[in-house]
Amino acid sequence: MMKFRWILFILLLPAAYAFSQEQTLLDSGYLLYDAGEYDKAIRIFEKAAKGNPDNPEIFYLMGVCRSLSGDNYTAIQEFDKAITLSPDYAEAYYEKGYANYLMGKLDKALSNFDKAIELRPDYAEAYVNRGSLRCMQGDATGAEEDWKKAATLGAALPVQECN
Repeated sequence: MMKFRWILFILLLPAAYAFSQEQTLLDSGYLLYDAGEYDKAIRIFEKAAKGNPDNPEIFYLMGVCRSLSGDNYTAIQEFDKAITLSPDYAEAYYEKGYANYLMGKLDKALSNFDKAIELRPDYAEAYVNRGSLRCMQGDATGAEEDWKKAATLGAALPVQECN
């Protein structure tokens, strides 16, 4: 029995090391993202993705960094990878919506915010942004409803008017 445990330990050791290395890369990339070093963070996340191509969080974070760097087209591709790996990733839909908004694709942005809210009905920020987008598109009633919902969920909103 002891011999079996050693064999199992030896077989699992490389997997544990790989997980540790991937987590270290993910943590390093997140620290760079948090410090505003988006291009450096992207390079770290790309390395992490090579070691763990099934981790949606890596692609999500890479997308956020790309969007913050102004590359919203590629950011949307990263969010799509995250969504493919985890179809219920509300935050990826939200960020994809924001990237689409920045690119002037308002209907796509609205659809992405809708999906984020469908997946996470308590997503206050998604209600805020969807309300603002509805206001821009002339839907004052929808905007007011979204902003009220966001406020009930705890979002701090400035005084908003939609005419």
